[in-house]
Amino acid sequence: MRAAGETTNTAPEDNQTEQEDNNKGRLRLIIVSVGLAALIITVVTVNIWTRAKGSKAQTEENMEQIDEDEDEVDYENDGGASASV
Repeated sequence: MRAAGETTNTAPEDNQTEQEDNNKGRLRLIIVSVGLAALIITVVTVNIWTRAKGSKAQTEENMEQIDEDEDEVDYENDGGASASV
C-alpha cells in the first residue's frame, strides 16, 4: 500500500517501451489501411478495364455482322422483349 503523499513513478525505460509499442501499432494500422486501399483500387480498375475491353470486342463483332448482310436484319433474340442495363 502507498502512503497518502506517495506517487508511483514508472521507469523512463517502461514509458519509452510503451511509446514504441504504440508507434508500432499505429504504423501497422497505416500500412494495412494503405495496402487494403491499394488492393481495392486495383480490383476496381481491372474490373472496369475488362468490362470496357469486352464491350469493345462485342461492338467490333456486331459491326462485322452488319457489314456482311446489309439487306437483311438478323436478330439473335427472336423471343420476347429484353431490357439491358
